Amino acid sequence: MEDKFDTIYQPAEDSELLAEVVKKKAFGRVLDMGTGSGIQAFTAAKVPSVRSITAVDINPGAVKQVSLEAKKGNLSKFKVIESDLFSNVEGQFETIIFNPPYLPQDYLETIKGKKKAVEDLALYGGKKGYETIVRFLNQVSKYLARNGKILLLFSSLSGKEKIEETIEKNLLQFVQLKKSKQPMMETLYVYEITALPVRESLVSLGVSDINYLSKGARGMVFKGKFDLNFNQKKFLASKKIRDVAIKIRLESSKAPGTLTLEARNLRLVNKKGIGPKLYYEHKYFLIMELVEGIAFDKFLEEKGKKSEISKKAVIALLHQAFLLDKMKLQKEEMHRPYSNVIVSEINGQVKLTLLDFERCRNSENPSNVTQVISYLMKSGFLDSKEGIKLAEEYKGSYSEEKFNAIFEYL
Repeated sequence: MEDKFDTIYQPAEDSELLAEVVKKKAFGRVLDMGTGSGIQAFTAAKVPSVRSITAVDINPGAVKQVSLEAKKGNLSKFKVIESDLFSNVEGQFETIIFNPPYLPQDYLETIKGKKKAVEDLALYGGKKGYETIVRFLNQVSKYLARNGKILLLFSSLSGKEKIEETIEKNLLQFVQLKKSKQPMMETLYVYEITALPVRESLVSLGVSDINYLSKGARGMVFKGKFDLNFNQKKFLASKKIRDVAIKIRLESSKAPGTLTLEARNLRLVNKKGIGPKLYYEHKYFLIMELVEGIAFDKFLEEKGKKSEISKKAVIALLHQAFLLDKMKLQKEEMHRPYSNVIVSEINGQVKLTLLDFERCRNSENPSNVTQVISYLMKSGFLDSKEGIKLAEEYKGSYSEEKFNAIFEYL
């Protein structure tokens, strides 16, 4: 049986296209990922502004061949590593080059046959063609030096939209440098990928391990690690590392609310123990406590609406709504406490955290409690007739006595 690493990818049209870019763009410390025959590494070695070369391949045969060629050429500062993407790579690089395996399974089966398709790792990029590229993009930022660049080649057969989406989700941006039409309706692209300024700012603040979590109408949320003592390191030797959520506003968003407003609201509600703790604010992002748990409605569904723990969650929600009413702050969306309310259970107790305060506003007649009552009526916690009565009596006074009447009914 032929070994899956017997074949070393030899330079072809894609290699030459990428090499043209490498000649013009490579500088500093260079990492040639998936080096194959070594064409990109050896091309970069001839560029005067290149300081060192690290060539990487999963194929031990390719590693051996490139190592021999480097020795023959008496190339100094040239290192070759056997590695599955970044698994054995250390350090950061100003230029990272990647001509990945990018052909999808169905295309390879057409031109090579079913058995050969999945055995040739030099060509097979995954079932859809983009899997290896996505894995690379999800790992690469850790190894990209500040002001560094990634030179990535891929095919129109690889899922261009998926690749661009993954670039965005990693707080990276791209410029198309080359486009070349090939036989069989294929087009090759070369992208220059760099970190977005917001990623550079986060890294400069000491945020690390930044990973995508979710995307909403107004922004994207990432997970990371942040040293709360980072700005005081001159005075404090100890580190206070926290898992954090990083909320970044989308430039394309036309939805109401701003990060500045959300930061102002979080500072206010944090004093009452409401919302995730705000650690750092910037006009482009917020660094907050990472809240773990599940959405309020999913929690009730999982625990059962009539369970004691679900009742505790409902009471906690009402209590925080009451505090907001007393502060004369209108949260909005309290009649739909779904993904904007996170609940976790610890030793039979619930921790409930309200999220998304960018639309919160001052109001002389806030309706947080009555919105929650509306939700409870719709979901069967409160009889409609009694719920309307309780809401009307409470809204007329906002008193603690009328609020407690709601608790007594529950």
